[in-house]
Amino acid sequence: MLPLAIGILWQYVAQDICIQEKFCIDQVIYRKDNINEQAQLLSRSDIVCFSNYIWNFQYHIALA
Repeated sequence: MLPLAIGILWQYVAQDICIQEKFCIDQVIYRKDNINEQAQLLSRSDIVCFSNYIWNFQYHIALA
């Protein structure tokens, strides 16, 4: 289950066949879990994106 904003963005960009063939969504973090564990999971990705809000900005800064 994806958070709504990520799902909408992915649905839009995935209409492009090049995107479909070369990219996939792997890890979606939607809770403030242990930063070290989450960073380990994300370290396997080539691209990591963050959706920042006032309530998660500091967590994302630490995770990045």
